[in-house]
Amino acid sequence: TCPFGHPIPGSGYVAAKDAIPLSQAAEGQTFVVDRVPEDDQQFLEYLVVNRIIPGRTVVVEETASYRGVIIISSQDNEIVIGYAVADRLWVKPEQDV
Repeated sequence: TCPFGHPIPGSGYVAAKDAIPLSQAAEGQTFVVDRVPEDDQQFLEYLVVNRIIPGRTVVVEETASYRGVIIISSQDNEIVIGYAVADRLWVKPEQDV
């Protein structure tokens, strides 16, 4: 894959079948970041600064759809992501790694 988790054409890589958008994740679950969008430079910088990159384990701390945000943590870092953005961040269950 490329550094963002997307398959490189011709590599034969098959994306994880159980990967889901972060917006569909349940509160309290642990996931591994599978892929992140590479077409939005500001968002990508935000993810890199907060160490939310492919291969990183994250915990869904809170799903607050009434506020339009998901709160996730990774190591000692907690970040808030809007549902529209979480639709573009793909994760897979931790046990599949």
